[in-house]
Amino acid sequence: MNKAQRRIAIVICIVIVAMFLFPPVSYEGAYRGYEFIAKITPDLSINVALLFVQLLGVLLIGALVFFIARTGSPLIDSETNEDHKHFKPK
Repeated sequence: MNKAQRRIAIVICIVIVAMFLFPPVSYEGAYRGYEFIAKITPDLSINVALLFVQLLGVLLIGALVFFIARTGSPLIDSETNEDHKHFKPK
């Protein structure tokens, strides 16, 4: 794992934690928005389906970005992990 991938993994973890701290909630079946997990009252329910879709989206997009940033990518120098401003084929 290179530096770019490590940063991407940290960002993905932070986003997932934030999603669970502020889940989507419903009131009597109607979407109400996002609420801090500790402030959810008994009349509100967590919209688990929407939370699952969000989690799936973050994981898919995160995995895509993670694998694009791998060492050996023609856009990232494998020794310095620096992005190339111009693509230079080998």
